Amino acid sequence: MPLWDEIQELILQGESSVAIREKAEDLGLVTLQEQGFNKVMEGVTSLDEWMRAVA
Repeated sequence: MPLWDEIQELILQGESSVAIREKAEDLGLVTLQEQGFNKVMEGVTSLDEWMRAVA
């Protein structure tokens, strides 16, 4: 995950991982799970392969 200034500040404040993740998503982070699903939708990989990878 990129260490944006906003994320660094949350870490220094001792915020929860949920709060940090939500902020990162607000800043445009796309999770690996989402990226993988996008590859399924593009036909690059299969749904079965994606499910094995994220399990």
